[in-house]
Amino acid sequence: MGEPIIYLSAFGSFGDIAPFVALGTALKDRGAEPISFVNPAFTDEFTKQGIEVIPVGVPIDVDTLLRENPKYLHPTNGTRFAMEDLFAPFSAQTFKAAVEAAKSRPPALCVSHHLGLGTAWLARIREIPSVV
Repeated sequence: MGEPIIYLSAFGSFGDIAPFVALGTALKDRGAEPISFVNPAFTDEFTKQGIEVIPVGVPIDVDTLLRENPKYLHPTNGTRFAMEDLFAPFSAQTFKAAVEAAKSRPPALCVSHHLGLGTAWLARIREIPSVV
């Protein structure tokens, strides 16, 4: 049997992504094969550590996006706007990419950030262990 494949999916700013880089590195050091599904803006963070990346969506600098779009910081509707415009589309795109990747390299485990649930959805329908 080969190394266990672990899908990682994360969305957000660098503070959301950095723990997944660390997790991927630790998994790799322990003999697993992590595959990260992230916004293309963060590809280098993972590949520098030798972690495979499947880029999802178009590059987004979340910090700049928040500064330039005050609607995402609205006190009552900001979360809804972010969910509709950012998190839900990323999760849907990640799910599609994960379904495709699983055809040839199915995961033994899926680890998902709470803003990037695409691999958790795959885990649910395929009955694969997962954690968010």
